[in-house]
Amino acid sequence: MVTIKQIVSVSAASIILIAMMGLILFSDKGFMDMKRLQNVKITIASRNAEVETENKELYRKINRLKSDPAYIENIARQEMGMVGVDDVVLKFQEKPRRK
Repeated sequence: MVTIKQIVSVSAASIILIAMMGLILFSDKGFMDMKRLQNVKITIASRNAEVETENKELYRKINRLKSDPAYIENIARQEMGMVGVDDVVLKFQEKPRRK
């Protein structure tokens, strides 16, 4: 026969178990917080890989700028619009537009 003391004990244990499950899932350092932090970690790792790739590319550019005169000339021509000593520059006049 089940006594009231046993029913109360089982009920109290059940309530405590449910409360602990709630704490495990939703507390500050619980399961949900762990999942959120894992997503943040993945995002940071992805961004870190992007920055690492960018750094490698910049390192290559720096080395080429230090040691490759043809690369320096190419950059000067493309980014700064400079011309070489033997280059011929042609300037064209724009035709007036009709209205």
